[in-house]
Amino acid sequence: YIVMFFVDSDNFIFQFDAKAFFSMLPLLLVLVPLQTLFEEFLFRGYLTQAISVWTGRLWVVWLLPALLFALSHFANPEVGAYGFSMMMSQYLLLALFFGLFTIADDGLEVSWGMHTANNLFLLLFFTEENSALPTAAVWRFKDATPSIWDPVEIALFGVVIWLVFMRLYHWKWPDMR
Repeated sequence: YIVMFFVDSDNFIFQFDAKAFFSMLPLLLVLVPLQTLFEEFLFRGYLTQAISVWTGRLWVVWLLPALLFALSHFANPEVGAYGFSMMMSQYLLLALFFGLFTIADDGLEVSWGMHTANNLFLLLFFTEENSALPTAAVWRFKDATPSIWDPVEIALFGVVIWLVFMRLYHWKWPDMR
């Protein structure tokens, strides 16, 4: 969204309301980490372990929870507004990266942190009419219709973060057999 802000700044309406923003801030700082922790435990914790016992194939352990994560967001209003394939591709890409972080790190902390940071960033700084959780964010989109480039941007950002984490945490590329 930061790139979009600089490329298409006319599409953003500055709507900062200090009272509303700071009223919702403590609530978001408590509830968003809990919500993302639940999703991480469910999809990249319990499901990953169950699928691992069931299949023994790391690529299935990586892919199936990501698909289920994406599908769990099917009822979000963004899906109805912008289309199944556009939104599911974005949810799936995020889930694939979160799953890769979980496998490489052998834990949920990195994926939970990234998931929480993503959701908090969006809820605090950008909102739009079809958001699953409209907030008193700093900016509102005039037109939030996703472009074909959105999944590409998510993929590029994910690769950059993956490379940073590989170096930072000394991760090795997982053997996905």
